Amino acid sequence: MKMPSHLHLGYSSTELAQSPYAAFYRDEFAPLPEHVKDALLSGGQAFELFPLVSEAPRLQERGYWPIETGYGLGPDGSVQVFVLTHMPKVTPVMWDWWFAWHGSESQRYK
Repeated sequence: MKMPSHLHLGYSSTELAQSPYAAFYRDEFAPLPEHVKDALLSGGQAFELFPLVSEAPRLQERGYWPIETGYGLGPDGSVQVFVLTHMPKVTPVMWDWWFAWHGSESQRYK
């Protein structure tokens, strides 16, 4: 599937020139972990293997879900993406800051 021409990854040159975050932007990315590469190469998985949003609190329980890294396409056109990411030494306060700061503006999320 081709991405619509008005959508793009990262910043366009116009966005970058106008962004107050330009000084912090780096267009080089760290290599993808092997388990993420494997999941991408495997393609979409059965949507039923992923927990529903209503089950999100259960993600904190011990053990693993049938799929920890992958994506699935829902019958309603929605997409669920899961990536098992080990984050040693990250505190709840750090987590709260990350999502509060990045989620308030699309340029911050990029």
